[in-house]
Amino acid sequence: MRYIDDDGSVIPPDAFLPSAERYNLICRIDLFVINTVIEWLSKNQKSKPDIIFSINISGRSLGDPDFQNYLENILKKSDIDTSALCFEITETAIVADVMRSVEFIKSIKALGAKFSLDDFGSGLSSFAYLKQFPVDYLKIDGMFVKDLITEPTNYVFVRSMTEVGHCLGMKVIAEFVETKQAYHILRQAKVDYIQGWAVGKPRPMSSLNGTK
Repeated sequence: MRYIDDDGSVIPPDAFLPSAERYNLICRIDLFVINTVIEWLSKNQKSKPDIIFSINISGRSLGDPDFQNYLENILKKSDIDTSALCFEITETAIVADVMRSVEFIKSIKALGAKFSLDDFGSGLSSFAYLKQFPVDYLKIDGMFVKDLITEPTNYVFVRSMTEVGHCLGMKVIAEFVETKQAYHILRQAKVDYIQGWAVGKPRPMSSLNGTK
């Protein structure tokens, strides 16, 4: 997600999302993104059936029962294949209230959507905690990936997290992959999916074929 300023400049999310959190606007942003994606899928999913959208959900939204009820209602009322939606939740947000988070994930997964555990390795949770999280994807935190070439120990961590994720039936994603060399190293580590400039740059939804 990017914010376009009045002068046309592109503002990255880390420049405005902290303020949205501070002023209790983050849930509204989460809902805006979800509604925008569902609207796009409703219009274009039949012609683009292979597209999957990953949508970040903030910790504040995760802990809000009203947000969960709203999300359940719009998914039930929509005419889309909800398996095209993957909601990303950070490790830190889940650990803040494990029981509440697991209940949220299970209720939305029951409607067909998928979940990804974002920034894994950046928080304080252990592999033992991971067994409690009913997620479909495990996204390794970028701090283990950005210096993968110059820090050999990072490869050990990446390989270990990948093996654990696979043993738990999860697909593993590596983010912040910026070079082809890192891409090939991650493939050797059996990572399933790659995210970063090595494979593609961020682009607006309007650039997708079939968007009106």
